Order: sequence, then C-alpha cells, then structure tokens
Amino acid sequence: MSITTIAVDCDGVLTDFVGAVAEVYGLPDDFTPPDWEIWKHVGEANERDFWETIRCQGIDFWQYMLHYETAKPLIQGLNKYVNDNVFLCTTVVDDEYAYMGRVLWALNTGLKHKGIYFGDKSALANDSVLLIDDKVENCKDFIVKGGHALIYPRPWNGHDIEPEDALRHVLLKAGEVCRASGFTIGMFDK
Repeated sequence: MSITTIAVDCDGVLTDFVGAVAEVYGLPDDFTPPDWEIWKHVGEANERDFWETIRCQGIDFWQYMLHYETAKPLIQGLNKYVNDNVFLCTTVVDDEYAYMGRVLWALNTGLKHKGIYFGDKSALANDSVLLIDDKVENCKDFIVKGGHALIYPRPWNGHDIEPEDALRHVLLKAGEVCRASGFTIGMFDK
C-alpha cells in the first residue's frame, strides 16, 4: 500500500517547545535539554510541578509558541508527496489551555494542513500513514500498530545536527518512504 497521509508532530518538529519553556524559566536562548526529561534541566523537583508551571502560563503559552524556521518548508515539501494530505498531530498534556491554544496556533501559523489530531498518535497508524516525530518511542509505537515513521533529528533524541540538515534529511527520507513499499522506520544515520 502507498503512503497517502503524513502526520507531523508539533512540539519539537514544528514548534519550539523547548524555546517556550526556556522563556518561562528564564533560561538562555540556546538552552537545549540533553534528553526527554526537560523538567530535570529547568530546576523543577518533579514532572508534575513542571507541567503545573506550564499550565499556569495559560493559553498564550500554546497559542503563541514560535514555530521553527524549518516548519514551513517541511510542510510544503511533505504536502507535495501526499497531495496536500498532511495532518498536524500532538499529544497534549492534561491542561485546559493546551487544547484551545494549540488549535489557535494551528489556525494562525500559515502552515498548509488538513487539520490537527490530539491524542495517542499510534491510533492513526496504518499502512498508508507516515508519522514524523522527534520522539523515538512515538515512532516505535506507530510502527507496532502498523504505520510508518521517521524520527525527526533533534539533540534530545541523540541527533544534534543543524536545522537545515535535519530538514533536508527528513524530506529526502519522506520522499523515499512515499515511493517505496515495505518501509517501516527511518532512523537517522550518525
């Protein structure tokens, strides 16, 4: 079966969640956590306190989160592979502001997409869907459920490369996936 839909993660692929967190905590602009446990690197005692601090920022934290400069060319390139059938997807935390803020963000980004999906990304998995995500575990879960996945290279997933190189890599691999059959996961070669 061919790839007809591409689902693209928001935080860490399209949006600068780390930059938004750094701003909340007064950290330098170049703050980059070395792993997924960002709360440990911003001075919180535990993950619950971290998410409570984010929740206290209100809807603006999510609505006005900046997108990476590579977001628009990524979505434009991916749309060419699947005739404009690209969806944004995100696993939103239990935060009343996150849902509405992310919807407002998606409406105002200028990124051409079919819609936004909230929840367990693996629920979208099937042989005709490609997920692009910066979290390795999400990609693995997607594949287990029958989909295809590409890991978007980021420092916190062990792939610290220039943003333009990450963009080129993902667009190249996505093109290969959309043209190939039997593809399951795209890992970044160091």
